[in-house]
Amino acid sequence: HLERLDGTILGSGVPADLGATLPGFTNTRTFRIRNTGTLPLTNLAFNITGAAATNFTLSTALTPPLPLIGLTGSATFVATFIPTTVGIHTAALDVVSHASNAPSASLTGQGITPADDDDGDGLSNAAEVQLFASGFDPVVPNPGPISTLRSNGLYRATDLRLGRRVALKFL
Repeated sequence: HLERLDGTILGSGVPADLGATLPGFTNTRTFRIRNTGTLPLTNLAFNITGAAATNFTLSTALTPPLPLIGLTGSATFVATFIPTTVGIHTAALDVVSHASNAPSASLTGQGITPADDDDGDGLSNAAEVQLFASGFDPVVPNPGPISTLRSNGLYRATDLRLGRRVALKFL
């Protein structure tokens, strides 16, 4: 089966969500394929289909390489979302193998408008994409980190405008 790294099984209404980012930017997530059968999985291939398929790519190398052995065999792969436009994008991810019950899942991602503030926390989507590595998410409000940054004088709201890079001072 396909799963998130936290063990959540994908499919049956649980998508492989690659999050939200600006058109032309990338979001990546690592997923796992697990062999729940009794024979090695071989001849694996991934197909991405659907109207938004061109917005998604997969790494071609599995880690570790095949074959995947037995009940505990698994490998990870990286999925990348690169939206070309604003909006929700979905595609189907199908695993092709010798197994009769090869898994599939829905890939989803959201292209967001740079100047908007989709989560209503006072920072533009563009600013939150730039701060993503620090735990910010453009579609999830971040009141705690924003308050901390402001109260410590690390930035002013006007510092985080569309297209302006920010150099934060960490104490």
